[in-house]
Amino acid sequence: MTNFIERIGFERKVLKLVNSNIQNTQLTGLTQAALETWKHNHKVSGKVFNLLYELSTVLKTINQRSGEIFNSTYQENSLKCEQLFSELKQALGG
Repeated sequence: MTNFIERIGFERKVLKLVNSNIQNTQLTGLTQAALETWKHNHKVSGKVFNLLYELSTVLKTINQRSGEIFNSTYQENSLKCEQLFSELKQALGG
C-alpha cells in the first residue's frame, strides 16, 4: 500500500469481509475507537476482534508515516496487513 487510495481500498475490503460474514453487526471503520464501540455493542469472537485490532494498529502506523518516502518498514507493514487479512478471512470461515 503505497498511497492513500490503496489504503482506503484495503480498509473497505476488510469492512466488506467482516460485514458480509457477521450478520447484524455493521463495522463502520477500522479506527480503534470504532472497533471498541463495535465490540461493546455486539458479541464478537476474541480472535476476530484481536485480528481487527492488530490490523487497525498497523494501518495507523502506515497512515502516520504516509508522508515519508517508501521504505522497507512501509513495505513490511503492507505485507503484515495482507497477512492479517488472510488470517481474518480464515477466522471468519472464508
